[in-house]
Amino acid sequence: MIYNNFPIYENEDLENLEDEDFNYIESNLDKRNLERMYAERNIERQERDKAIEERKKFVTAEEIDLEVRKIWKTNAVSNKSKRMSHLDRKQTRRNIFKRIREEEEYNLHIRFLERQRQENN
Repeated sequence: MIYNNFPIYENEDLENLEDEDFNYIESNLDKRNLERMYAERNIERQERDKAIEERKKFVTAEEIDLEVRKIWKTNAVSNKSKRMSHLDRKQTRRNIFKRIREEEEYNLHIRFLERQRQENN
């Protein structure tokens, strides 16, 4: 039963607690710093998403075809006689977009580390 892990306060007078109106958690938090941190994080995410969308716009059909051929080469599939299917291109496009997202996420972390180093110096 879930209730076995919780202490039982049968004999406690819950009506006459001295500090019942004091919120200990909020007293320990400086909300301004948290709000600033969340605002900075949102700005970083928006910048990252914008950079991802910009890079996605410039992916060409030739790049997708080259990537399909690379995949065929790694999978030991002959690229001389086989035609590229719609599924091959679709999967390759997803792979390229995933790589773009990973690179931009990495760039986001690098920019954060550089900012922290500058602030500490």
